[in-house]
Amino acid sequence: MSANGILQLILYVVVLIALAKPLGTYMARVYEGRPCGLDRVLGWLERLIYRVCGVRPAEEQGWKAYAVAMMLFNLVGLLAAYVLQRLQGGLPLNPMGLGAVSPDSSFNTAVSFATNTNWQGYGGETTMSYLTQMLGLAVQNFVSAASGMAVLIALMGLVVTACGGDGEGGEAGDTTTPEEARTVIRFAFAPDPVWDYMNDNGMIVEWEDEYNTRVVTSSTWDEFTFFAGGHGDIVSIGTQEVPVLEQETEIKTVTFGKYNFQRSPMMTRADTGYQELTDVPPGSPICVSSPVSNTQFWSVAMNELHDIDYFVGGGDYELIVNDHFVNPQNMVENQDCVAGIFIPEAATPYMVTDDMVVMYEGQSPFQLYNTFSGFESEEAHIMSNLFTATEEFYDAHPEEMAAFLALWQQGIELWEENQAEIISTYPQHFAVESEEDIAFITEYMAGENDWFVDSVYFTDEWVEAEQAIWDFQTELNPDNANYVEAGFERPRFEVIPAP
Repeated sequence: MSANGILQLILYVVVLIALAKPLGTYMARVYEGRPCGLDRVLGWLERLIYRVCGVRPAEEQGWKAYAVAMMLFNLVGLLAAYVLQRLQGGLPLNPMGLGAVSPDSSFNTAVSFATNTNWQGYGGETTMSYLTQMLGLAVQNFVSAASGMAVLIALMGLVVTACGGDGEGGEAGDTTTPEEARTVIRFAFAPDPVWDYMNDNGMIVEWEDEYNTRVVTSSTWDEFTFFAGGHGDIVSIGTQEVPVLEQETEIKTVTFGKYNFQRSPMMTRADTGYQELTDVPPGSPICVSSPVSNTQFWSVAMNELHDIDYFVGGGDYELIVNDHFVNPQNMVENQDCVAGIFIPEAATPYMVTDDMVVMYEGQSPFQLYNTFSGFESEEAHIMSNLFTATEEFYDAHPEEMAAFLALWQQGIELWEENQAEIISTYPQHFAVESEEDIAFITEYMAGENDWFVDSVYFTDEWVEAEQAIWDFQTELNPDNANYVEAGFERPRFEVIPAP
């Protein structure tokens, strides 16, 4: 080998070693959803692509949907590479006038590059036009490898979750014996703009470094199931769900902070004229997103206000379960139901056009609770998102729990100061895209409808008023999934003093 060849090899190895740590760190941050330095520069482009493709980046995707999406993505790439080869004779950037590649060679090459094997059974410069090489083969060189890496990370995530770990060694939620080892908090919560805002501004990383703690997040709309499966140390969950969770799973919990009010009002089409559920004929179809969650609150409210038996699978009305973001269309356009319980962000497009209106004088659950609870509290109730930990984890990590709550209090303060900016930066969290819809939800949240708390910290008086809804749940129909047996052991709430 010549001296020049040896020099090139040495240079290659040196560059490879020099890039290993910074590139590896960058990739790790991307895979973990942590800020990586390019968010502020290219974040707008990423969000634009999400909007154009109809992607909700914070919404969890099941393995089946992930597998289908991956196969379809690679199938499209395969077909594109095949068609480019077959049609290259009539396409631009073909100065040598090369004709179409034969069907068998085109198929072989397309499959080869789509699977990242890159086997070539032809002379590149004498068979492929510039356009085919650039748009077909070079693109596949990148996307096929990238999709393979995405599959690998997904598989690693499944293994880590199944093993109850975080991929850094040791058991999740445990502080291992070496002093440098971090406490790991597995946190399951619904997609959240404030968390993303803190993450993109580097606050999460700073907090993790300060407290030697790592937060491994799982973003899901079905926190109840995720936590019940033993995959979380802390979960964001509704007040009404806590006793049901303990009864069904026998997991002892400790609730130590609050975050979002129960915000899903009862709505109807503007042309029905319904003001309350008593105006709706019994037996009518009502759209809901779950047998539990916000349906729990409305089961209690309807029982207390109107003595109406309201639950999925029985009761005085036919409750139809479907996705948060499908239900508004089902009611307005498909007219599958005459009323429904909707998160405001899912209903925004129809509220903007006045096709949907909020019943009960425009009140959300957290505004309606005090009208029947018997409590004259200055603070709002009921919560859609509490911070609830397993009792075992909470008792073993009291300092981390206090620090975790303080982090979220910082997030609340950021929300109050930068509400409009956060909504416009993360419109996907509010299910809005157009400028009109963004302006509507910004104005909606600016007033009394803001479902974020002022403080994440409890007081004893607040806890007493909040827990009263459990007593109402004992009065429900025993066939209701939200029914709680009288005399049940009340879940533990801990008041962590504000710093």
